[in-house]
Amino acid sequence: MTENDNPGEADMNTDSCQAPTPRSLSDLLAQVQAAFEQYRTQCFWFMNPRLVVTEETLPRIIKGLLSHGDRRAYVLGRQLAEAARASQANPELSDPAQA
Repeated sequence: MTENDNPGEADMNTDSCQAPTPRSLSDLLAQVQAAFEQYRTQCFWFMNPRLVVTEETLPRIIKGLLSHGDRRAYVLGRQLAEAARASQANPELSDPAQA
């Protein structure tokens, strides 16, 4: 079976929705902000469309991606959740302005 034999298989590829690894807290917040904007109508229709993602709102946005998004949003939410956990455990990902 070749790649063209099963067109739905391409949709199962997680590489197409991988977020780049954030190098700082501000990078992580920017990625979550972009995810909020991309999935606003699907996952966050009830929230202020001008929301600026902060450390306080970050968990709510990730939870919304995981709970209300499609498969791509879910995969993105998992990646962002992992990056958020790493930023708490890894001082290198902390915001340079706070150091």
